[in-house]
Amino acid sequence: MLIIIVGNVVLWHQLSSAHTARIELMGKTISAQLALSLQEPMVRGEHLTINVMLNDLLSGGQDLVAYAAVYNHRNTLIAQAGSMTQGIALYTNRISHQQSVIGRVEIGLGDQHGRSAYQPLILLIATQFVLGILILIATGGLRGVIMFWLYPDLPRHKLATSSETVEIMNPEPDTDQSTYREDGTLVVVRPIPVNLESEIIELFTTAVSLCHGEITLTDSGDLELLFRHDRHEQDAVCCAALMMELVAAIPRPYSAHFALHYCANCDLSDSRFTEARKFTNYLTAIAGGKILISQVLALRIPDALGVEFSSFSHTALPNGQAMVMDGSSRSFRSEIRERLALMIEQ
Repeated sequence: MLIIIVGNVVLWHQLSSAHTARIELMGKTISAQLALSLQEPMVRGEHLTINVMLNDLLSGGQDLVAYAAVYNHRNTLIAQAGSMTQGIALYTNRISHQQSVIGRVEIGLGDQHGRSAYQPLILLIATQFVLGILILIATGGLRGVIMFWLYPDLPRHKLATSSETVEIMNPEPDTDQSTYREDGTLVVVRPIPVNLESEIIELFTTAVSLCHGEITLTDSGDLELLFRHDRHEQDAVCCAALMMELVAAIPRPYSAHFALHYCANCDLSDSRFTEARKFTNYLTAIAGGKILISQVLALRIPDALGVEFSSFSHTALPNGQAMVMDGSSRSFRSEIRERLALMIEQ
């Protein structure tokens, strides 16, 4: 019975943490996409269009978005849909045009999905608790507890001391603990179109997590992935291949550009990371729906991975600076498709 309770507590904590992270990602993603969509109406001063877009967001969000508001650059409210209630999770994003901030958007996520996410677990815990009570009754353990509660003067059985209990051996510590490295691999994914649905972003996030990476949604709508574990080069290539298969398997986005580059230092404040980010974004702009990889990173990928690269030429890129992924071994493709099938089934 105690094992069941402890297990449920751990399961509850894990579900709560995962749900919080999912809501946080959805809030940031929706606010960023809405800010991009509102650029043109804000520039033209079409307040009616902005109101219609906010109302459509609330009516089509399946009670996920409960409140949305748009402010101009003077922080004056110009449009609002829904109402801001106590305890609502707020997310804000700037609306920019030509490198100038012309306003901001604010959205609030309701808790309807949060409550529904815990209902199956609550039902499971209640069922296990009832079964535990029935097992105790059947074995006679509960009868002794009730007797001691009704008749406290009855003598108790002597409780075993710690020296009398059977020692439980601790499991061996997990030796497969990946550590972050100073260097890493940066991947930029540019979906077409950029306004992805939350379900698609969840699939991409799962793919990145399977490959031990971190994902960030930029203001422009690109997905920036960072891999810093011991096998970050292989992880990045596998993740790019997996996300390319996802793009082919789902209706939106229609296509995506991929660019991979090696970072000598993954510290965001380091100038080398800034230069690596600029070059990776540059490769993304000319990828043309393919997976481009810098020459520096291609030389670090072992042949055993089973991936083939060929030279890539472009009028805006000197020869030898980038390669394109144009083939892979049967075992590599089989592994990617197995992961894809597992993700879609989930």
